[in-house]
Amino acid sequence: LEYGITDDLTFQGILPVIQRHFNYVDAVGNHYVNDLTDLSDIQLYALYVIGRSEHQQVHLNLGVQIPTGILIEQGDTTSPTSPALTYPVRSSDGTWDFLPGITYRGQSENWTWGLQGLGIVRFGINRYDYRLGDEGDFNGWISRRLSDSFSLSTRLNTHVTGNISGADPQLNPALLPSNQPSLQASQQINILFGMNYVIPEGFLKGQRVGIEGGLPVYQWLAGPELNAALNEFVKASNAELAPAPPRMKPVAPPHPKAAALKAVDRTPE
Repeated sequence: LEYGITDDLTFQGILPVIQRHFNYVDAVGNHYVNDLTDLSDIQLYALYVIGRSEHQQVHLNLGVQIPTGILIEQGDTTSPTSPALTYPVRSSDGTWDFLPGITYRGQSENWTWGLQGLGIVRFGINRYDYRLGDEGDFNGWISRRLSDSFSLSTRLNTHVTGNISGADPQLNPALLPSNQPSLQASQQINILFGMNYVIPEGFLKGQRVGIEGGLPVYQWLAGPELNAALNEFVKASNAELAPAPPRMKPVAPPHPKAAALKAVDRTPE
């Protein structure tokens, strides 16, 4: 949900739905396949333009992430034979977080390009006695307009995640390596390709549908974590059909969690 107050100020609300597919092998060779689709935490943003020249602008991304309560369901142990979900499987962090960022964008008649840096700074401890590590997300992209309705894009993404502070006492590190809080840090570089289509007529005129997918080109993991193999994003938003508007609207930040993630849990031999 997005609403522009002025040319320089836009408010945005995001409620991500995260789908994950896990394909992993445990320490004794047992093979498991799990799927999880669940809500994440609510994100509220204010996007404010701090600088603008002809066909270029810089704006701040200032936001807060609010826990939805889904972590209570994911963290509770229902029975001895049904243990609590491990850290990477949970779609909520259960804490209030600050979401800072800055975005530069340039635009000509047929090209759009930009740079963006985003962060997640977490505060406090959730009800399960831990706090996820801070995150940094850095993007550079270029897009080519092929028609009034259709464009293609390429994006280079770098994502950095820190280790967990504290620990959920329900999660036994000896049972599953991903239960170890000190082995959650990671660094990842992804290359992604996308296409956008703006509906030109009818009831949905002006709505943009975007699809983006890509692969990691570099990964560093602090321990036997989930190794990403594929990232896919689908997004719908409102768009104007003007080829090169003189006063560009702020660009909404991509949600690093809102991906269908196919991963392999690599355990030590």
